[in-house]
Amino acid sequence: MRISFAVKLGVLMIVLMTALVGSILIYFYQYSVATLNNDLKQAIGDVTRTASFVFKEEEREQIMQLRNKLNSTLSDDFALKVRSFSQLEEGSTELLLSQEQSKALEGTLDFQYLVQLLRRIQEGSRNRVNALGLLPQTNILATNASRAAWAYLLVRVPNTQAKDALMFLADSNYQKDDFSTEGNPIGNMYRPPAFFTAPFTQGVMGIADNWYTDEFGTVMTALVPIKAENGEVIAVLGIDYDVASFQNRIEKQKQISWSVFGVSLIVALTIALVIAGWISLPLSKLRSGAEQLSRQDFAYRVRIKSHDEFGVLANTFNQVSEKLGQFTSNLEAIVDERTAQLTKANEKVIELNKRLSEENEYLGAEVDNLLELRKKYMPYINSRVKIGEFELSLNYLPSRNIAGDFWQILPQGQLQPALYFGQVSGGGLETASLTLQLQSLLQYQIGDTQDKLAASNHMVLQQSKILNCDFLVKMLAIEFDNHNLKIVGQCQDPILFNKKRCTEISITQDNFVLGLNHHLDLKAIDCTPQLDDVLLVYSSGFRQALLKLSNHKQDFATCSDLIAASGLQQHSSQELLEKFRSEIWFNDFPSDISFIQIKRINV
Repeated sequence: MRISFAVKLGVLMIVLMTALVGSILIYFYQYSVATLNNDLKQAIGDVTRTASFVFKEEEREQIMQLRNKLNSTLSDDFALKVRSFSQLEEGSTELLLSQEQSKALEGTLDFQYLVQLLRRIQEGSRNRVNALGLLPQTNILATNASRAAWAYLLVRVPNTQAKDALMFLADSNYQKDDFSTEGNPIGNMYRPPAFFTAPFTQGVMGIADNWYTDEFGTVMTALVPIKAENGEVIAVLGIDYDVASFQNRIEKQKQISWSVFGVSLIVALTIALVIAGWISLPLSKLRSGAEQLSRQDFAYRVRIKSHDEFGVLANTFNQVSEKLGQFTSNLEAIVDERTAQLTKANEKVIELNKRLSEENEYLGAEVDNLLELRKKYMPYINSRVKIGEFELSLNYLPSRNIAGDFWQILPQGQLQPALYFGQVSGGGLETASLTLQLQSLLQYQIGDTQDKLAASNHMVLQQSKILNCDFLVKMLAIEFDNHNLKIVGQCQDPILFNKKRCTEISITQDNFVLGLNHHLDLKAIDCTPQLDDVLLVYSSGFRQALLKLSNHKQDFATCSDLIAASGLQQHSSQELLEKFRSEIWFNDFPSDISFIQIKRINV
């Protein structure tokens, strides 16, 4: 079942207002009750303390004398009775003396005098004070009854803790009557609540936390210790005050609070209904408009004349409906126009794809031609050649991106030939063009190794200036002299290895990069391989291809890791080339894969 927003809002407002008013009333009711209760306790405490001063030094002597008589009258087995009595619930009473013993003590002058003092305390709490005289026992339910319903004196039971049992020494209403059929004779034991023990144990006033109601009425109890001159608590004065009128005031306040709460609830309900009505009407109109819009009735208009948010929302809704109607009426024409535009654009895309396909075929052929041209200028590709005491295995896999690896062996047939190995950074036609020019220069330049490297550096500088492009070219030269090798230049550090060991030859020179400046600082490094040692010269593309082949996430930590990944200690270079060709990433690999193995052989 769907419930309208207005109903939900009304229920929410009623709940919130009811909760707010109820919380405030509960707070103030509890605060008022607590304040009144504290004030009542303060007043009763003050009156009880004042009443305790009715007992002057002579009366306190009488209290001690009567207490001593009571203690001496107790039977020898009273301790057993007290022990059994202490297990009863609080508020219980039990006679510790026989009726004859109680009557005898109640007939003494000390007892009767104390009872008269207690009745005078009662008499002073009446609304209308009577003349003093010998005061009889009064009924608390009688007209003009005293507010002090009971006044009594309590003493300790010998050898007993105050929390277990106390004894009544005197009571203003000790006699039996129509109201109290049992009476409260002297020696009557009492199982006290906790606050009764403070006057005996600590010598301070004790007062109940709250009033209580029993068959005798609603009262609140206060107790004040009566002390001898040496500070000993000889008895405790207890007064039970009638607080029925105070309780009636609290009940009346509670009724008033409930009445206020009921009125507030009615007011909240009325306000909620009025507000819900104000909101429900425009919302129902907007809902009707939304339903008509969902049925594609764009001519429907929401009629709300107010200038508030509902009016703004209605005007906006009507504007949207009007624009949707206009758009829908012109939709077919717009669709036809868009279809024609898309058809024409599609024809242009087909024509452009055709041209791109033709150009790709042409460029593919040009790339193939360029790769073949580069291979022509690189001697001994994927083959072996002997130079003096060394056998060279030259291996090369070109990239379709036209990268820049190259080598040249010069001069052929001489006593001290040299191997030139290098790479031009980047890719594309400019890289391929510079690579071919360097290969041609190395082949036809007259002079020694230093002359050829200097000429190469000059060419790179000129090409960078002409093409306005910074080329990064690294090249090293290896001269063969009997069983010695002299390495000059910079590229990847060569690795000298055999089946048991592996050593990297550091040739890094910070100032030897072709094309940076006209000055070259050429330093040669001598290397004398042993029989069956292999010197590996390779490009950065070879290193990157090995990383992909061996699934390394980071660069090789040592040269041993690189040689182990290549497998060249156990397998041939042709097997390694076949592994590269079989990988799915090979056709899209961006760099040339070049490496040369120079092995010293026994001639």
